[in-house]
Amino acid sequence: MKHIIANNRHILQLTQSELRRKASHEINYPVTIDGEEFEAIIEIDNISIGNDGIGAYEYWGARGFDKGHDYIEDFSIEDVTIPERPLTPEEEKAVILQLRQNKHFNRHVEETISIEPEEPDPDRHRD
Repeated sequence: MKHIIANNRHILQLTQSELRRKASHEINYPVTIDGEEFEAIIEIDNISIGNDGIGAYEYWGARGFDKGHDYIEDFSIEDVTIPERPLTPEEEKAVILQLRQNKHFNRHVEETISIEPEEPDPDRHRD
């Protein structure tokens, strides 16, 4: 079953497995609080997937289709947890701000969260 989601650029038809890519993810990443480094569990949600393809085109009479590459366009940080140290609301806001401004963290998110569609299960029967 396909779901249709419209955004400001184009309409995407997503299967159930593709919708799961947009679900919440937890990743580990080191954060610094008061000069001390901790391994935090960060909940990533609302992942927006972009695509740099141009679609159908014609160039000097030759027709083609550029499907492009999917990439993480944007995401939100829903929660930050440090198992060995509870965070105050102010500290959590500061850590989220620190992470959003950290280009290495953004790269880590892109490398950690798979946005590739799942391979079809060959054993699954189709209707």
